[in-house]
Amino acid sequence: MNRPNNKTSIKVAEMTDIKEVSKRTYQLAYVCVGVCFVTLLLYLFYSLYLSALLVGLLLVFTLIGIWFNNRGYEKYTKPIILTTIMLFVLLLAFAEGLAAGGYLYFIPILFALPLLTESNKPYKKELIFYFIVDCSAFCCCILFCPEKSSWQHISDETYKSMFHLNTTGTLTVAIIFVYFSFYFEKKYAAALFDQIAKAENAMHTRTAFLSNMGHELRTPLNGISGIIGLLKKEELTPGQQEYLNLLKYCSDQMLGLVNDVLDFNKIEAGKLELHPIVFNVKQLLNQAVQPFYYRFEQKNVALKVQIDNSLDENIMADDLRLVQVINNLLSNALKFTESGQVKLMAETLQRDYKTIGVRFTVQDSGIGIDARYQKKIFESFGQVINENTRKQQGAGLGLTISQRLLELMGSTLEVTSEPGQGSTFFFTCAFERVSTASVPVEIEKENEYDLEGMQILVVEDNPINLMIISKLLKDWKAQINTAVNGKLGMDSLAENHAYDLILLDLQMPEMDGYEAIIEIKKLYPRIPVLAFTASLVDDLMKNELLNLGFDGYITKPFKAQELYKKIQKFCTPLPAHANP
Repeated sequence: MNRPNNKTSIKVAEMTDIKEVSKRTYQLAYVCVGVCFVTLLLYLFYSLYLSALLVGLLLVFTLIGIWFNNRGYEKYTKPIILTTIMLFVLLLAFAEGLAAGGYLYFIPILFALPLLTESNKPYKKELIFYFIVDCSAFCCCILFCPEKSSWQHISDETYKSMFHLNTTGTLTVAIIFVYFSFYFEKKYAAALFDQIAKAENAMHTRTAFLSNMGHELRTPLNGISGIIGLLKKEELTPGQQEYLNLLKYCSDQMLGLVNDVLDFNKIEAGKLELHPIVFNVKQLLNQAVQPFYYRFEQKNVALKVQIDNSLDENIMADDLRLVQVINNLLSNALKFTESGQVKLMAETLQRDYKTIGVRFTVQDSGIGIDARYQKKIFESFGQVINENTRKQQGAGLGLTISQRLLELMGSTLEVTSEPGQGSTFFFTCAFERVSTASVPVEIEKENEYDLEGMQILVVEDNPINLMIISKLLKDWKAQINTAVNGKLGMDSLAENHAYDLILLDLQMPEMDGYEAIIEIKKLYPRIPVLAFTASLVDDLMKNELLNLGFDGYITKPFKAQELYKKIQKFCTPLPAHANP
């Protein structure tokens, strides 16, 4: 393991020591040296040699603390200096007696303690410890110190002078420490706000970067998945069909990785929200596992599904996020299972007239996880790397995202596993029951899609994406026109404003979608417009699009079924004679 060099350590210390505690301690040490030197001269002037000896020892120990600090042992400086000061103030109180007033210096020490401690939990304990020690030493002086010293002879006149000097010095030091407490706390707060601002700026920069990268990655992926969809309609040889299936698998994997990174970014930024809808639990789970059967069959691993019949009812929840968690667990199980089986189970744990508690379990016969690594797998980008898992791929975000999603649902993901014995991931959710009668979900077939008679304008600058969606819409018998930027799209609308729907890309040259939508809604408010974007749309962006005038959105890569449903939802053919 590489060790950080001294410069790196100093930079890390400077970054974490916002209150400059080490610097404050260093300054306190030099103040102590100066006070000790002046006090030593006064004690020698009054011929108080025992007090002078004690002050001299305090000076020596303070210099030792400074030496430790200069040698790179900063963590020892503060305890040495504080302990030394408290101890010698206590000894001086016994050596001089209460009449000298030296014990009063314990009071300004209390005001100095906040300057020398950070605000997090460990340092708060340290602050309390020093506070107790200081108060205990002060009480010890009051209870056990004699009025006048029995260790050395001090005249009444000297006592009078010493008391005035010590009370004045105590008050002066206390005022100074109070002032600096306010000054440095204000400085600390400013530094803290500055760091928060920098962190938020970094978060915004990262979010913008990932959003842009997501757009750039999803755009070519839309082309790949679109071409795959078009090729699936062609007559292919068995060998070509196998290659096509492999290509689809790779593109789906790539899209999954991109979406995981973008989802994680949204979660970290606190922008991910749940959108509950009514759905049937059993139907949803049966549909969710359908795409996995082929993948499991290819790997010769059995996929078994066991769902309680009592779950054949409607609930209110975010179906997309629940399916995302199930998909992540099934993908993870398949990844680390070379033979045997993976079982998805859903069982009812409790039920009343309002809620239903469901336990979801994904059990595999894979390589298992050692107990010491079972927490690590839920950490961001955390993967357990050994000779068995080194060949596995992924960003290490699936389980992290699943855990965060379940936290939003009021649940948590748990695991039981032993190396070589497989793993069991499970979670329990309480859902709101909905009395609406269960309606079987109709599975639409793409060859039944029909948009005959509908006129659609597609404004898209990417030639591959434009070709794919044009071919798809033509297969659905729609009449389409295309434009490669917003300006040409407006020209097309000027020539023919009887379009039933506009698909509008957001990022284009000359006039982008954000500019074009304003003009379209101003001139042709009755034509529905769908944003056609490769960005991963969150609630903030969705609201922004709706406020601009978009009626909805389609994200790239898109699924044919999703596109068709959106068109059917928003596309109501206008009469041929309709005016804008």
